[in-house]
Amino acid sequence: MSLQLKDCTKSELLFVIRQLRFHCGSSGEYYLMQALGDVRRQRLEAIYAKASRLSSLSAKKREEYIETLSPYEGMKLKDIPLSVLEEADAAIKEAQEADRKWNALMRRVVKQYE
Repeated sequence: MSLQLKDCTKSELLFVIRQLRFHCGSSGEYYLMQALGDVRRQRLEAIYAKASRLSSLSAKKREEYIETLSPYEGMKLKDIPLSVLEEADAAIKEAQEADRKWNALMRRVVKQYE
C-alpha cells in the first residue's frame, strides 16, 4: 500500500513540502510558488463564481419586484393590495441580501490584493 498526498495530515503535508524544497533546491521553490499561485487562482475563481450567482439572483429578484408592482404603476400606495406590497418587499429584500453577500465577497478579494 502506498501513501498518497490525500491521506496525509496537515503537518505531514507541510513536512512533504519542506522535503521537496530541500531535495529540489531552487527549482523546488519555483514549483512551490507556481502551485501556490494555482491555489490562489482556484480560490478566486470560486469566489467569482459565487459572486456571479449572487449577482444573477439579485437581478432576478429586482425583476420580480418590478413585475409585481408594474400593474399598479401610477396608483397611490394605499390602493395597492397589501399582499402585493408584501410580495414586492420580500423580493427586494432578497435582492438586497444577495447584494450584501456580493459586497462581502468582493471586499475579501480586495483585501487579498492590498
